[in-house]
Amino acid sequence: MSADLLTDPQFLENLTLVSVDIETTGLGDSDAITELAAVKYQKGQVVETFSSLVNPGRQIPVFITRLTGIDNQLVADAPTLREVLPVFLEFCDFPRSVLLAHNARFDTRFLMNACAQLGLEWQFPASIDTVFFSRALLPRPQVQNHRLGTLAHHFGIKNPNAHRALADAYTCLELYKCLLDVLHAADGVELPEAVFRTLTEADIND
Repeated sequence: MSADLLTDPQFLENLTLVSVDIETTGLGDSDAITELAAVKYQKGQVVETFSSLVNPGRQIPVFITRLTGIDNQLVADAPTLREVLPVFLEFCDFPRSVLLAHNARFDTRFLMNACAQLGLEWQFPASIDTVFFSRALLPRPQVQNHRLGTLAHHFGIKNPNAHRALADAYTCLELYKCLLDVLHAADGVELPEAVFRTLTEADIND
């Protein structure tokens, strides 16, 4: 898969993107998913969305609740990952669709590990990572950093519910569209391989 395809109108016209975001109890491999969301995008429009809270089966740290607004009470009656993940994977339809994420390695790592724990097969999709995409097109000091919130502010993208999965998945999609506009207006920009590639298990565990 080549990042050069992002300048090919015919490829983009036929592309099915699934913008994915997850919220978790923390950043480590022992942490658990608390929310899953995805926005499916075809031929220039959103065609379907998926969103579900997930009962992580453990306490959510206070600092995570402060960041996301997701607390223990909110997920107490939510379905477990065993219930939610198969439905989520069916919605995403990987690898026929392309995963879009801001730091795709993070989301892919949690999803891959969750599949392994539940005995499900993780189909590694091609992924577009808006972190690397933005770094290639908007190097510092054009932007202060390449966090999702910073880039959303740079492009005037409104996200009133930041750090919730569906809102961030929508924001990532809008960011991708803005970055495509920048790419198409630029002349001779070469995107690094990391922007658009199929992550492997070795990439995730590196």
